[in-house]
Amino acid sequence: MAYPMGANDSAVLESIKQSLHQSKISGSPVAAVVIEPMNSTSGHSASDKFLKELKSISADSEAAFIVDATETGCGATGKSFWGFTGEADYLVFGKRTQVEGFYSKPSSK
Repeated sequence: MAYPMGANDSAVLESIKQSLHQSKISGSPVAAVVIEPMNSTSGHSASDKFLKELKSISADSEAAFIVDATETGCGATGKSFWGFTGEADYLVFGKRTQVEGFYSKPSSK
């Protein structure tokens, strides 16, 4: 069950944003933000709004946005192959798909 973005999600996103900013100004920028959008034990999944905002924060910090779809692959959430309607720089899959691998966006360079 996906939950709408609430106050706690906003606080989490703000904390991530601040951490990425602090890492960047300290000379140790973060290379990637990785998220598993669904917790298989509890059934909770991140909302599309949360994931889209996290993708935006990652892009602003020049960090790759990696979605680990080992639990959400093969349409387990009923939304799409990987449970998120937005874009990721990398999509890692396995477990449910019976194979492991990743998709990535073409490089702009």
